[in-house]
Amino acid sequence: MIVKVRSVRGSAKSIDYIQNDKGFSMEIDRNGLFGETGIEIHKEFREVQKLNERCKNNTINMVISPPKEYTKDFKQEDWQKLGTDYLQKFKLDENQFISCLHQSRNNDHLHIIANRIDYNGKAIDANYIGLQGQKLANEISKDRGWKTAKDFSKEQLKQGKDEAKSVLKSELMNSKNTSIDKLKESLKEKGFELNIHSNKQGKEVGARLISTKELNQKEIKSDSKLINQNNEKNKGFKLSELGKEFRMETIHKQLEQNKELEKSRDYGKSR
Repeated sequence: MIVKVRSVRGSAKSIDYIQNDKGFSMEIDRNGLFGETGIEIHKEFREVQKLNERCKNNTINMVISPPKEYTKDFKQEDWQKLGTDYLQKFKLDENQFISCLHQSRNNDHLHIIANRIDYNGKAIDANYIGLQGQKLANEISKDRGWKTAKDFSKEQLKQGKDEAKSVLKSELMNSKNTSIDKLKESLKEKGFELNIHSNKQGKEVGARLISTKELNQKEIKSDSKLINQNNEKNKGFKLSELGKEFRMETIHKQLEQNKELEKSRDYGKSR
């Protein structure tokens, strides 16, 4: 289950947004609120927030996105229970909040706007709230027997690795690839780039196979952290990670074999 949690100043506009979703929003639950519009609800939030004027980011925005496989048969009460469970983990279930289900996209997801200030004027701790939010989501996933974000990340990593390995193996066995440059071109057509690293003396010291999709990605999530993807060392797979048979020495040997095979075919055609 993926979640996004942050502390913000809050606004009537943000409440209007979660109540709309292009006409596909459904209110799931609320606490301590009677207003209908964003302006009315925000005004009720502000009455409580006056108890703690020092807190500037006095509103908590949450987006809860469970995997579709777990929610395809969810009814309103199921979404309500999920939201309540999450708010209880955060100790926000007795604060003012409104939750709405967004259904305009392929994956239904829950938006919650909660007052960070309780009725005693106390603000919940919002330090590292994003990381805390994913940690609590993992706890709920485990409680329900669902895969965690980390589990899905591992699955995606394995799938990416298996695909990279399969494509590289296939193109190495393609006899038309008789040089590194031709291999690179073939891999690029299949959605991968082969980046070879050399030392100052020009000797090849390593290589990575990276999907073109990942090359265009600026950042990824891993264990609830954002990893900068501008650095190539975070992208794709080292050839050594794909298997011993993909060492550069072995690759060059295979390309030479392909070259000899193509020569023999050309010779046979010319006779």
